[in-house]
Amino acid sequence: MIPLAGGLAPSPATAQTMFLDSNLHWRGPEHSQPLPYPRYGHCMVQIDDCKVAIIGGYDDGGNAITQIQVYNIDDASYEDGPK
Repeated sequence: MIPLAGGLAPSPATAQTMFLDSNLHWRGPEHSQPLPYPRYGHCMVQIDDCKVAIIGGYDDGGNAITQIQVYNIDDASYEDGPK
């Protein structure tokens, strides 16, 4: 399962988290917590089998986001990443 979070939908930025499963079907946000705040233009990097880092991007005002969030696939939660 591949998690996807944030983005433009088409505007403003979204905090939604969705998944693409092995059958290429989308699973909606009812399966997950939203991002702590909306962002777009960010990078998602797999840390291990159950964690993904969400790095950088921009908020609705076009301001750069410097915080990193870590998404835990097992319990569908976010935590703050390293500073």
